[in-house]
Amino acid sequence: MSLSEVNNELIASLKQQLADEREIQPATDLLSDLALESVQIMEFIVEVEDHYDIAISLEALGEIRTLEQLGALVSQTLGNQ
Repeated sequence: MSLSEVNNELIASLKQQLADEREIQPATDLLSDLALESVQIMEFIVEVEDHYDIAISLEALGEIRTLEQLGALVSQTLGNQ
């Protein structure tokens, strides 16, 4: 699965979770642009892990700020399976 496909799926999933009309792009910062609380981010990460049947380490998660970075991590993890 390409990074672009993963990013599109992440955007669609996050839009569904937020249930509002905010503009979300791959470069969208989960904290500063969307003002998500840590609980919302963790719920989203769990949803991503379940959808792709992967595990994202807390260490790797600490480096993630944007959807694009999360998409790259998901793509990398899928490629390593």
